[in-house]
Formats: sequence, structure tokens, C-alpha cells
Amino acid sequence: PAPAGYGGAVGELRYSASVEPEEIVLGESAVVTVQLSGTGNLPLVETPAEWPTCDSCELFPPENVYRVVVDDQGIHGSRSWRVTMVPRQAGRLQLGPVEMATFDPAGGRYRRQTVGPIELTVAPPLPTPTPVTQQMAVDAPKAVEDREPATAAPGEAPATPWWIPAGGALGI
Repeated sequence: PAPAGYGGAVGELRYSASVEPEEIVLGESAVVTVQLSGTGNLPLVETPAEWPTCDSCELFPPENVYRVVVDDQGIHGSRSWRVTMVPRQAGRLQLGPVEMATFDPAGGRYRRQTVGPIELTVAPPLPTPTPVTQQMAVDAPKAVEDREPATAAPGEAPATPWWIPAGGALGI
């Protein structure tokens, strides 16, 4: 009988796994890729049933990527499955390991392969800025444009705006 993790892969095939990016901020996503490469029945292999993941991670449906060539040497290339993952906790997370299997027709036996563990670093989110409260807005100094125009004290000449002498100087 076929071992756990066998998805119909027959041939000289090898599984591998990776995560990109390897460092994210909490709330961002990473992509876990499981790749099967070599020579064999790549188009007929099922999507993996298990993924390198963590308990606090949310996974989204996989995307298939085929890079298969059929020529005089047979069927060869690679097939990848990409899963978007969103961790729900910060820290250094260990994803996996997951056991997968292929059937080697030359040897007449199943070969078990372990992918992972893969490490993902999830940084805590950036601090949220302090919201401005109504009291803070009242206590804040007024902007220059919002201030009332300066008036002269009784008996004094009114202050001349800065732009009148500047305009006169430009006219000269």
C-alpha cells in the first residue's frame, strides 16, 4: 500500500519547500511553495494534502504552476503549488515538517521525503499612532493662518504687513 503523503508521483522525482518572504510583519502574508521536480508523471500528481504550516496560520487555496516539458527524454520539469498563508501571531514560527512520497519504478518501491521545517519570522505590528482627542485639539496652538490679525494698541500706528514693503522693494 502507498504511504501517507503519496499523491501519485511516479518517477525520479524530488519534493522541496520554501517560504517567501522569510520575514514579515504581523498582518502580512507569506507564500509557501511545495515543488516537485525531476522526470516522471508530473501532470498527474495530486495537489499535496498537507502543507508546511503552523497552528495559528490561515491558509488559502493553492495555485498550481506547471513547468513541464515532454520530449525524447520523457516528461520532465517541475510542478509547484503555492499557498498564501497569514500568521495570527508574532515570533519565529516553525512551518512543517510534512512527509511526502514518490514511487520509484526503477527500484520498485516508495520513497518517503520530508519537506521542512521551514522558518518564518513574524515581527510585531508597528505601533499605532496616538489619536488626537478633542481636548488635545483645543489645547494645541493655532496655526499662523488661523490666528487673528494683529491690531495696534490705541494711540499707536497700525502695524504694516510684511508684504507691502517687500512688494515696494520689488517694484523699485
